[in-house]
Amino acid sequence: MSLFRKSDLVVWPKNHSLEIFINRKENNHFVFEFDLWQPLIDSDIKSLHSFFKPLSVKNVFWILGDDVVVTRSFIYESSIENINKDEISAMMSGSVDFEIDKNLLSYKLEQNKNKTIIRVNLVDGKKIDILKNNLTRLGLKITDYQVLSSLITNTVSQFYQDTYSIIYPLDTPQYLFILSQGTKIYLTDIIKGVSLDIKKKINYSELYFDQICQKLFLPSDFTVELKISDKIEKNPFDESKISSKFTQSSNFPLPVISFFNKDLYSQIQKSTDIIKIPQLENVSAKPVKMIEEKKAKNPILIFIVFIISLLVVSGILWAIFNKPKSDVVSPSGDNPQSQDISPVVEPTDIPTPSPAAELDKDLKIRVLNATEVNGQAATIKTSLTSLDFTDIAVGNSSESLSRNVIRYKADLVSVPDFMKQNLPGFADALYEAILEDTDTYDIVILIGEDLSQSAPASVSPTATPTEEETLE
Repeated sequence: MSLFRKSDLVVWPKNHSLEIFINRKENNHFVFEFDLWQPLIDSDIKSLHSFFKPLSVKNVFWILGDDVVVTRSFIYESSIENINKDEISAMMSGSVDFEIDKNLLSYKLEQNKNKTIIRVNLVDGKKIDILKNNLTRLGLKITDYQVLSSLITNTVSQFYQDTYSIIYPLDTPQYLFILSQGTKIYLTDIIKGVSLDIKKKINYSELYFDQICQKLFLPSDFTVELKISDKIEKNPFDESKISSKFTQSSNFPLPVISFFNKDLYSQIQKSTDIIKIPQLENVSAKPVKMIEEKKAKNPILIFIVFIISLLVVSGILWAIFNKPKSDVVSPSGDNPQSQDISPVVEPTDIPTPSPAAELDKDLKIRVLNATEVNGQAATIKTSLTSLDFTDIAVGNSSESLSRNVIRYKADLVSVPDFMKQNLPGFADALYEAILEDTDTYDIVILIGEDLSQSAPASVSPTATPTEEETLE
């Protein structure tokens, strides 16, 4: 099937990757090693633009992750009709690791007997700003955008309308936990690990619905150990079968189906829970000049330069070959042809690479941002998470630092080597083995520099189709 056919696209920017789905039966899923939640360099913008440029696009739909739009619910033990956003911000401060912008906070009040449920959505404005800048440089339009959890519950609501929780797979080993009643979402959370303790999260349902939610949906190939009550009914779901039921390609995941199926998309547009993000309402669809092809040079000028260069080279060669042989004298006065001028190559020692340092992934790590650059602690947490560390706390530091510092317990002798090898921007950090054995944290990372100024190794990403067919 031709790539030039007019198509609808779903773009799903994940952490460290980008997935694109095209509404057709074949050659419809592509994965790129680009992170649209981080500022893209010019070469990445150009590579992505070259992919999108030949596509004849009708609509471009976007999926926003639940780490960018966070959903929480709170209980007031009385009936209220309004609430101050400052109070909601205070409630949400312990649930997110990004700066709260009250303009990006929305909520709904629901009365339940003599109490009030406050359903809150909070958007990470910094990440949205980065995404918008990348989209503007790419020249990509936005037909519509929806939160991942909303798209999932919209599809599930077609076969189940009551209260339920669902575990949806993200990038291994992460999962999205959703607590919902029909299409109304009360709680979302990103969970990780080989053993998931979600009992407490499910028990929150008793606060919202006066009884514990008994139904749990999970992927049919789910193998992770779950710590939940035996009374919870586990219901496996198969995305390929659900997609086929809605006459879509079997490799489309649940959130993508809600965009491509007309009935599902019509339903989500009627939802009263639609989240509006001002930054994404006016994205310019004009690509930047740097990705345009350079104008062709004047062929006459090129020909003239070529002729002049040819004449100069010819003159030099004529002078060399017509020079008298007697004028050619070696430095020693002998015939130069008899001289052995081969250079002597001295053998050099080849350094033996040092083995990669290792650390116990169960260590307790604290990351503190001592700069005025927001979000750096979260960036380091993401890097550590990708290295399989699971116990990571983030926050701000009141210390005045001019460089990055890592403090650790004295018995963790491999900390400096490990961090230098694996943590960008910390090769020249100050390492101090000064933490006591009784300290809560085994390692404390203090960020004293703007990490965006560090220069990690750059790898030119390539776009790799997931199907056997490739772009023509």
